Amino acid sequence: MDFTTLVQSVGFPIACCVALGLYLNNKDKADREERKEDKVADREREDKILETNAKLLATNEQLAASVKVIATDLKADINRTENKVDKVLEKVGE
Repeated sequence: MDFTTLVQSVGFPIACCVALGLYLNNKDKADREERKEDKVADREREDKILETNAKLLATNEQLAASVKVIATDLKADINRTENKVDKVLEKVGE
């Protein structure tokens, strides 16, 4: 049924209300579909973010372990240097 026939049978105000109702129904369907697509895209982004965070966490753990090893080595070097300095001071003090 076209709009002209609808206006002739029920009147202009009712035909406009029907047309508005159809428009709103179609718009609502389109909005729901768009929100569904947005949710899928959001989930994909969240998955990528979680994957990246997991990689960063693993990298940070490796870096922390490396820094710990380096700090231990530096501490040992400092202790050896202190011992040598103490020996030199003992010899100078004699």
